[in-house]
Amino acid sequence: MQAIHRNNFDFIRLSAAIMVWYGHCYALVKLNDPLERAISFEAFGSLGVTIFFIISGYFVTASYNNNKRFLPYMRNRALRILPALFVVVLLSVFVLGPLVTTLSIGDYFSNHITWRYLKCMLIFPLQYDLPGVFTHNAMSAVNGSLWTLQHELRLYIVIALLGVLGILRPRLMLVLLVGLYVIRMYGYVTVPPPEKLFTVKWGKLELAVKLASQFAGGALMYLARDKLILCKKYFVIALLLLGGSLFLPAIANSMLFDIGLTYAVIYLGFLKLPLLPMAGKYGDFSYGFYLYAFPIQQLSLQLLGSDPGFGAFLFTSFVATFLCAILSWHFVENPALSLKR
Repeated sequence: MQAIHRNNFDFIRLSAAIMVWYGHCYALVKLNDPLERAISFEAFGSLGVTIFFIISGYFVTASYNNNKRFLPYMRNRALRILPALFVVVLLSVFVLGPLVTTLSIGDYFSNHITWRYLKCMLIFPLQYDLPGVFTHNAMSAVNGSLWTLQHELRLYIVIALLGVLGILRPRLMLVLLVGLYVIRMYGYVTVPPPEKLFTVKWGKLELAVKLASQFAGGALMYLARDKLILCKKYFVIALLLLGGSLFLPAIANSMLFDIGLTYAVIYLGFLKLPLLPMAGKYGDFSYGFYLYAFPIQQLSLQLLGSDPGFGAFLFTSFVATFLCAILSWHFVENPALSLKR
């Protein structure tokens, strides 16, 4: 396998962030996602999230393996996620909120919901609304993308615990992955789906298990990297799985899609291609793009009026989000990452 630092993953991560932004553009104006119209079980937003979790599983597992100490590993994870999150939450409360709230500034800042939103900096718990903010938009959430961070953090901790216990091994990860797929299948074979499983509401558990299986797929690809063959023949098989999954019943389609996508993403990430490795030359803008996209999309809709042209909405929100992502990388994320040891 190729060296882990010479790859196309910066480009793929940014592409995944753009997919999430693009999917949200449709959701925020109450239009159907074009990918979801073509593939009943997949949309641009969820596809972008899936790619994020596959790549995260691979590189977060590599991060622990390279250090193999709980506290330094968790510190490095915190330095990657929290500084940019702190800034976007603070900007949401102290800049965006006062700018667009329908309340008076005094009422806005005297409302306990305003101050409770600051807890989002700790990821648990999350809050999506601010008083009087975006109340005239189709959705009132300030940043509907933050929910994935809770799942990411839980999976970071799982990797750390498996590492501390000395069982972060390919066979165990394969067993965990199979177990997660069994739970996913359970929801399809049980009609109607159960209200709860393991005392957890099925809807929440199903989403958590799906994301965990995608993360575990990436983790398994890393743990089995010495035996893993990345070649064109297997990539074609992965593409056939992706294509074939579109014609299978619901019990199999999304899982086979994830399996094919996992191999395809890692293969393309390490494939020697011109120009794509240069995508990260000036910085990794994917996380900043992901964090800022939703609030900027909401702000764009509010500023553009009640009937904005979709093209104007796309252009305005994309350019503004990309600029914020560049600033986030150079003034927040990269300086924080320089503290990693």
